[in-house]
Amino acid sequence: MATRADLVREVLQDLSVLDAVTDAPTAEDAAAVVNRIGPILAELASAEVCYIATPTSDDDGIEDAYFEPLVDYLVEKLAKKFGGERNLERMDDAKARLRKLSRMGRGTGRMLTVDPALRRASIRRSI
Repeated sequence: MATRADLVREVLQDLSVLDAVTDAPTAEDAAAVVNRIGPILAELASAEVCYIATPTSDDDGIEDAYFEPLVDYLVEKLAKKFGGERNLERMDDAKARLRKLSRMGRGTGRMLTVDPALRRASIRRSI
């Protein structure tokens, strides 16, 4: 599992704020990302894209499957704040990947049907 600190570092690297993996983010840059994580995750949850618990400390984990699409989404949401331009196509792609991950394991999506044996039993009772 990735941590909030990993998330912040990866977002800042993708925004070209950090030059290398060994660079440490400034307190101001890290705070700018951390302060937006909660509201952005709440936005994703209220739009029924996915639910990811807001990490409250640097040690809180984020599931590995959600990490990369979440980084991509956060990068696009924070691009203007760090002097870049939003790529709406990339943001929509990240949102679609997050939505797909949250749907996994929730069935096939096919219409539910009634078992024929239950239908026969229902018909017999009504007679």
